[in-house]
Amino acid sequence: MNQKQIALVSGQDNQAWYKDLKDAVLPLGGVIEIINILMITKTDWGIFDLVFLDLATIQDPLETISQIQDCGPNIKIIVFSPVPRWKQAREMMHAGVTDYLIRSGEKDYLQAALKPRFDQ
Repeated sequence: MNQKQIALVSGQDNQAWYKDLKDAVLPLGGVIEIINILMITKTDWGIFDLVFLDLATIQDPLETISQIQDCGPNIKIIVFSPVPRWKQAREMMHAGVTDYLIRSGEKDYLQAALKPRFDQ
């Protein structure tokens, strides 16, 4: 199994949810690197297979998505929202994200939701 390189874009890097997310993707073959939102334009996006975007810590997610896509237009972005809303999900999908998921700490949910992206 090839390891997937994953960037987790966030405004913070000390949340317990990140540990849960790392624990969920490790058995799937994923390695996560946390990228502070201030480093978006300075990051080499070509090294990542997936980008996770934590909406709980980002003030302007549509602008963040646009900035990431400007740096790498073929990047697959998966958005995690602590309070999912249909309107927001539609906006994110129209902006070009691959998935819009609930920001859950449940390992089984995270693995089931992410497994199809690891099988590609």
